[in-house]
Amino acid sequence: MHSALGGKEDSSLLTQTKLLRQETGDRLHSLKSSLDSYMEKMADNNSKALIEALKEVIRDFNAKINEQFGENFKQLEQRLDVELEDHHPERQRRDNRNEPLRDGWQLRKQLYKLGNH
Repeated sequence: MHSALGGKEDSSLLTQTKLLRQETGDRLHSLKSSLDSYMEKMADNNSKALIEALKEVIRDFNAKINEQFGENFKQLEQRLDVELEDHHPERQRRDNRNEPLRDGWQLRKQLYKLGNH
């Protein structure tokens, strides 16, 4: 009985227990490596899925903003164009009123140059 429990043979209970423990350790290490690899792939896939979902949310948000405010911006742009056109004749009149002043200033500069030479 003593040799069956703790003998030097491969069939002894002690040797079989050591082999079983080694095999269990190896399998646990293999399982841990597989789980680590799986978790890394899951993290990468989840990150990619999250990024795609965020892109879709942003696209939808932009579409809704354009839908809701796009027409308002177009109307504002049209109103600004009308305002600018309405002020264009006034600006032309103002420029025409200032033209004699510019001409006088140019004449004065020319006379000054002639007087200093």
